Amino acid sequence: MAQENIRNPELVLALNVFKAEDTPAARRAIATALGTAKLLAPVVLEQLPQEQPGAGAPQAKVKYTMFAKPDGTKLFPAFTDMDEMKKWQAEPGQTVVMRLQDYVQLLMREGAGLVINPQGQNVFVPKQMVFPAPKPVVFDKSRPIGIADPTDLPEKIRDCVQNALSAQPQIKEGWLRIMQQDQKRAWLMVLALDEGVELKQVMEPLLKAMAPVMGQSSITLTLRTSDLGKQATAQGLPIYLLLANTQSIACAFGLASAAPRSPYRHLELCGIALIFLFPATFLLPRVYTG
Repeated sequence: MAQENIRNPELVLALNVFKAEDTPAARRAIATALGTAKLLAPVVLEQLPQEQPGAGAPQAKVKYTMFAKPDGTKLFPAFTDMDEMKKWQAEPGQTVVMRLQDYVQLLMREGAGLVINPQGQNVFVPKQMVFPAPKPVVFDKSRPIGIADPTDLPEKIRDCVQNALSAQPQIKEGWLRIMQQDQKRAWLMVLALDEGVELKQVMEPLLKAMAPVMGQSSITLTLRTSDLGKQATAQGLPIYLLLANTQSIACAFGLASAAPRSPYRHLELCGIALIFLFPATFLLPRVYTG
């Protein structure tokens, strides 16, 4: 499958710098290098039976290898070169060359992110950092902006938002609305905070926790006391009340496990070829409002 002599010196350098010292500049260097990198991914090919003899070249089904932490978090491995892959598997099997956009397609279906060189630098990159940054939705403030409750809100989003809000004890109430003007749409979250608490104190951890389900959607945060907040909360019920929410659904990822390296084990799960257990260094993204 992979015939090229894949090398990624810029990415390897960025990973080493990050491992030596976690700084914003080191994170940006990794993100920049990933944008142009060619990475190796282990796969398993399954030949599909031909419907008719002589119908052309046989088709194959590709299964992408995934790794799993003890808590069940599943990640796609990415290797910067064949030497790194051989650290993981002395006799590499079938591999394909992957670009960042290829991993984006996989992560839209499954997985929490990438783990780069798991037997080397062993750096986890969450899928929020892999996905392109959402484009801000800009509304014309001189014209009316419609605000409404989201209809048929998926349970996965509702549970994650409620869990993210409940993890911030300074948040007393939270409303999730949709702003719309012509064809432009964006999420709006309105918060009621404890006295003396500023929005910036809860914004970043809240957005990080919601990122796995909000995807590329643009979201604006405001306080209930603002003009926009008053308009948005004039009708409808909040999605979260401090004393009413008893859910404990975990949707935000945490720091890397400190457990010792587990023995590898092979599983067949959800069309994914191989699952391995291991700890990883987590590279957490910086999340901004749209």
